[in-house]
Amino acid sequence: MVSAVLLTTGTSLAIFSTVPYIKDIVQGKAKPRMVSWAVWALLLGLTAIVSWQQHQISSAILSGTSMVACLIVTILAARHASFKLTRLERYSLVGALIGLGLWLILDNPMLVLVAAAAVDIIAYLPTYINGWHNPHHESMSMFVTSASGSGLVLLAAILAHATPYGLIYPLYSTIFGGIMVGILLTQRQRNTEATGVIAALYATE
Repeated sequence: MVSAVLLTTGTSLAIFSTVPYIKDIVQGKAKPRMVSWAVWALLLGLTAIVSWQQHQISSAILSGTSMVACLIVTILAARHASFKLTRLERYSLVGALIGLGLWLILDNPMLVLVAAAAVDIIAYLPTYINGWHNPHHESMSMFVTSASGSGLVLLAAILAHATPYGLIYPLYSTIFGGIMVGILLTQRQRNTEATGVIAALYATE
C-alpha cells in the first residue's frame, strides 16, 4: 500500500514537473537544448519497454510518463532551437542509436538498460553545460519536482523489492536530476553575488 502511494505521488510529480517548464518555454524564459530532450525521449521509451518486459512496473511507469513529457518539451524546444549540433550533441544522438540497436539485436535487458542510462548521461551534458553558463535558461522548479518524484518512485521500487532492472532508471533519474538542481543553485547564487558586487561598485555614497 505504501509503495503504491509513493509510486502514484512520485509519478504525478514527474508528470507535473514539466508544466512550469513548458510555461517558461512558451514565454521565452527557458531555452532547453532540444537534442538532450529528444534523446531522453527516445531512451525513456526504450527503458519503459524493457522495464515492462521485465515486469518492473515502477520503472516502466516512471520512464513511460517521463518520455511523454520529454516529447512535449522537445516539440516546444524545436521552435527556438538552432539545428547546428555541437560535437557533444552528435555524440548523444549516436549513443542513443547505439542503445536502440542493442535493444533490437541483443537479448540482454540489463545491458540495454545500462547502455541507455550511460547514453542518457551523455545526453544530459549539453543541459548541464547550458545550466552552468545560463542558469536562468533552465527551470529550477522543474528539476526539483522531477528529482523529488523520481526519489519517491525509487523508494516505492525498493519497498516493492524491485530487481536491479527496476532500480536503474529511478536511481539514475534521482541522482542526475539532483545534480542539475545543484548546478542551478550554485550558478544562480554566483550570479546574484556578482550582480551585488557590481551594484556596490557603482552605488553612490
